[in-house]
Amino acid sequence: MSKFDELVGYVYGQISVKAYSRTATYAGQSSSFWICECANCGRLIELPRVRITNKSKRIDVCDVCRRGGCWECGKPILSGKTIKRLCSDECKSINVSRRKQSAIAEKASQIADFWQARYQQMKQLHETDLNAKESYKQSQRMAALKYYRKNKK
Repeated sequence: MSKFDELVGYVYGQISVKAYSRTATYAGQSSSFWICECANCGRLIELPRVRITNKSKRIDVCDVCRRGGCWECGKPILSGKTIKRLCSDECKSINVSRRKQSAIAEKASQIADFWQARYQQMKQLHETDLNAKESYKQSQRMAALKYYRKNKK
């Protein structure tokens, strides 16, 4: 058995080694890289030997499976280090609006006259700041247009 076949067929967690890929520098040292397959998602990934065999550095699933799905749509997050675990800008905007709505709902459940106070606050803002009033009207128009286009069928 050659050194290029020594790890082929081994399974570490959900990662199974399929073939030798190349020799390159990893973490300042020369290392052999191996093509591996994730049993969860079927993706082929290239890993250095140390990430397969060293117990303290070993990975047992690919990065996509480790990250999990997007919190909003459930799609796999394919690239990048995502702190919020959201796959796109669209999911990010949905997540922000959902969190704002839940914060408002929580305040409303805690304060008896929340909606009256909120109405008075917005009314006062619109009376003093014309830009805020126009911005609010524009956002209402856009929301109505979006609703109309969505339910036009």
